[in-house]
Amino acid sequence: MSVAKRSVAMAFDLPGPAKISFFGGEPLLRLDLLKEIVQHAETESQRRGERVYFSITTNATLLTEEVRDYLYAHRFYLGISIDGCRAAHDATRR
Repeated sequence: MSVAKRSVAMAFDLPGPAKISFFGGEPLLRLDLLKEIVQHAETESQRRGERVYFSITTNATLLTEEVRDYLYAHRFYLGISIDGCRAAHDATRR
């Protein structure tokens, strides 16, 4: 979490609103950590009086209604990656 906290601080130190993106591998595999980082960033946002924006890129295989509602509540921009062969996607498509 210390690396994440330093990254959040750097995002707020840049000009304009802080923008924090979750991508690479599958960020929803560590939803617990993602939520910790979001909470920390939102606390910093309030403390500094500055806006923060979140985005996530996921393959959507772990995108449940609960996760969707969490992302919506925290104003995430949601990107869904579509890579790999059709058979692999069809095997896990909802």
